[in-house]
Amino acid sequence: MALRASARKILLRLFIGLAVAYLLFAGYILWTMHQPPETFGRVMSKMPDAAYLTDR
Repeated sequence: MALRASARKILLRLFIGLAVAYLLFAGYILWTMHQPPETFGRVMSKMPDAAYLTDR
């Protein structure tokens, strides 16, 4: 079953948006890993459990 061009365009934009959001979130987590332990702990204490699965 082939997708119409408009549905394909919407799915592509959705995928790109999710990929960008994931990369920004992973970059934020990586940035916090390079901060002092107090900053890292403060940021990670507010993260949901799924945040621990983003980096490797």
